[in-house]
Order: sequence, then C-alpha cells, then structure tokens
Amino acid sequence: MLTSVEKGKNMKIKVKEMSDIDYEKVNKLIDFEDADAEFLTAYNNREENIYCLYNYDKLVGIAQIITNKRAFLYIFINPSYRGNGIGFNAPKLCEEKLYENDIEQIMTTYRIDNPYSKAFANKHGYTRKFSSVYMRYSGSQFDVQELFIRNYCDDDYESAYEMYAKAFHEMRISVGDFPDSVIEQPNDKMRQYWAETSNERLVYI
Repeated sequence: MLTSVEKGKNMKIKVKEMSDIDYEKVNKLIDFEDADAEFLTAYNNREENIYCLYNYDKLVGIAQIITNKRAFLYIFINPSYRGNGIGFNAPKLCEEKLYENDIEQIMTTYRIDNPYSKAFANKHGYTRKFSSVYMRYSGSQFDVQELFIRNYCDDDYESAYEMYAKAFHEMRISVGDFPDSVIEQPNDKMRQYWAETSNERLVYI
C-alpha cells in the first residue's frame, strides 16, 4: 500500500489492493457513469491490476495500474469527490507503483467526450497518442447471398493496408486531437505482423 499526506488540506491518500470488502463498498458508493468501458470490464472481472483509492477511511476512487514494459494507468475519481484536490496526489502515488517496475513508457486513456477527463490528464502531463471512436456503417444493407468473404493472405496486404491506413487517418482527424495526422505507409514490420495474425483476419471481395 502506498500513502501520501498533504498538509493543510486534510488529505491522506492511499492506494491499496482491492479486497472483497472494497468491492462491496465500490458497488454501493461509486457512480461509474462516465468511466471508460475497458476499465469497467477489468473492474467487473476483478483483475489483479485494479486498486482502490482512499482518503483516510473514505473510498474516493479506483485505479487500474498495469506494470509491464509499456505501463498503463487509468484513474477514476468518484464524481462526488472531484474538484477538491484528491486527484492531485493520486496520480503521483500510482506512478510510484509503476516506477517500482522496469517500465519504458506509461500509457493512459481518457474519454474525449468528457472534458473533466481531458483536463485531468493534461494537468498531469499526459497527452493522447491514440484515439478511437465508435464507427457506424452507413452504406446499403449487405445482400448475404452475394457476400464473398475469405481468409486474409499476404497478397492482400498492399490494398488492405491502404484501406486500413486511410480509415484510421480519417478517424484521428475527426476526433480533433491529431491535426498533424498522416496516412501511414505500408512497412515490412506491419506486413509480417498481419501475416502472423492472418487467422484473425478476413477480407470482403
């Protein structure tokens, strides 16, 4: 357990591993309405990388701390405790836990449609390197009788990657945080990765 005391603000933030009692408290006290979907999945699955945040004896939030080479940090402060300084110490404590391991990079995530999340991340020096949005098909309904779908093969790479790169470029531009985005060019490393994961890929002709 990591603890930080801030004088003059009646604050003693603790980061600790979740217990069954903590889960019971969280389910009763915390409103997850604006939490990230992947974080909620990890929480509901009770993954080992989920921690609880306390201010003295009050449960004030949850954190997901993944400690590998490409470390990942997600902090969720209960809406009823936001804006009073709790979020100032919590990231520092979580980062201490990350730096106990031999990490190369810290990755973070926040919802672009939540201005609080963006301000919180930027305030602590985190900038987005990736963004995703929900995509909706707007064409006509597929005629199932005429679909021709087969497994991906290496000969598909050039045309498939061109389509893939253009789609992700347009998505990055659309969310507004990546004005310098460019269409990525095919490369041998990605081609090899697609070949190695070809069993996960289908093409529609």
